[in-house]
Amino acid sequence: MPRARLFRLAGAIMLIVAFVLPCIAFMGAAGDLLPDQDPTPEMLKEQAAADFRFGVAVAVSCALIAGGLIAFIYAYKQGQPGKVRNNT
Repeated sequence: MPRARLFRLAGAIMLIVAFVLPCIAFMGAAGDLLPDQDPTPEMLKEQAAADFRFGVAVAVSCALIAGGLIAFIYAYKQGQPGKVRNNT
């Protein structure tokens, strides 16, 4: 498989995972992220943990978006027609 095609595939997979990951994290913690009128200390701990997990998912998603875009740019530069490459 040519290197440009491999990087294009890896970039696409990274971008797909980057957009799905926060959605899954939000759906899993949607009930815990909503505030209650009179929360107990245990509920506050659960809300803080759910908020932290969602923040981590968003941070990982941002890193995956950056990696996917870098992979697409690299694949574009490697796969340009007419470009002379030294394959030694």
